[in-house]
Amino acid sequence: MEYYGLTEVGASGINADSYYISQDEKIFAIADGASGAFDKVGAGVICMNVIKELNYYSSGLKPQEYILHCINEANNRLIKKSQEDGYLSFGTMTMAVVDEGRLNIGAVGDSPAFLIQGNQIRKIIKPKKRYAKLIELGILTEEEIDKAISSIPCEMWSMFDNFLPMVIPQIAVEEYLISQNDILIICTDGVSDWIDEDEFLDILRDSSSIEQGCKKFFSIVNERCPANRLDDKTIIVVQV
Repeated sequence: MEYYGLTEVGASGINADSYYISQDEKIFAIADGASGAFDKVGAGVICMNVIKELNYYSSGLKPQEYILHCINEANNRLIKKSQEDGYLSFGTMTMAVVDEGRLNIGAVGDSPAFLIQGNQIRKIIKPKKRYAKLIELGILTEEEIDKAISSIPCEMWSMFDNFLPMVIPQIAVEEYLISQNDILIICTDGVSDWIDEDEFLDILRDSSSIEQGCKKFFSIVNERCPANRLDDKTIIVVQV
């Protein structure tokens, strides 16, 4: 297995992203601190600390049980912090368990993940958006909602897509069979907003290593994104 994680601060000067790779090379996770949050760094740290504190093997939990436990516990801690501070503490969280030829992945929020198998790449783990009911009822299309969201100040984006503390968070969990040379990509939207899905595959294919590929992704984002709009960037790439 080959893997690499990389994070870089954006225009704010404060990197609110966090990522974690377990020593046993089974757990890979990213948290994206929310724009406009009172303590956007603290939110990401809370999410990652939950995973660090609960060892996957010693927990005795099955992969999806472990993922659900970690995300729910992170949410409980975010609720507590929000109550103590009087401000919402929120972010996003995407975590994967890679074990015994299976990928189990769970997420809250909008940090995407992609799975490369052979010459095909696909986006996986798609948490249900809070406004999904409007789409289901035919009141608005997803394109109309995305257009409306893009027209509001960036400080408000988090109200629509990110990990807002709630009694029962909207968690997506999926499982995939994986084999040798399959590649998992988890990143924050500071990366995915500026790189097309197929480009991830092409860049990794043309790179001499996973590390080089990750650094190329960041270089491309820095070239395409105006300096004053650069978001924090974080990525983990895992080749089985």
